Amino acid sequence: MGLLKIISKSEADKDYLKNGTEYITRNSETIYYGGVNICPERAYKQMRRVKKYYGKTSGNQLIHFIVCFNSDVQDIGTAVDYAYRIAEYYKSKYQILFGIHSEVRSNNSGGVKSLIHVHFVVNTVSFKDGRMFAEGKGKIKEFAEYISEVTGDERWKAMYSVE
Repeated sequence: MGLLKIISKSEADKDYLKNGTEYITRNSETIYYGGVNICPERAYKQMRRVKKYYGKTSGNQLIHFIVCFNSDVQDIGTAVDYAYRIAEYYKSKYQILFGIHSEVRSNNSGGVKSLIHVHFVVNTVSFKDGRMFAEGKGKIKEFAEYISEVTGDERWKAMYSVE
């Protein structure tokens, strides 16, 4: 079973966007990063530019979601393919930065297991029309169903966290 976790921070400080983009591109667990509608190396500046253009620089700076694959996904090539395909869901309106992380964990039998997961940061301001990202639980369920189609894993659990 895969897990989709959406994190929304309504009252974030001014560094939240910068910290989020740096976490994706500069974290020690990052094994690959990419983007849609954005240059990954300049993601922070490009997202800020869109926010300033539309006069929406306060409030929720980004939507952070994490896609944790089931144990079938063990190679970087598959994870990269899935990450780009998942990002396509929001590409018509939003800038998206993602980073693939690999976390090594010990399992109960003393072996080592790699947990491949993807962190996505979505600019909350649409580059197309300046509207704010406003996906309710119903839309998040649709998004989880889309991820299910992309990965071929029919058992996805979605968690929505507002901080």
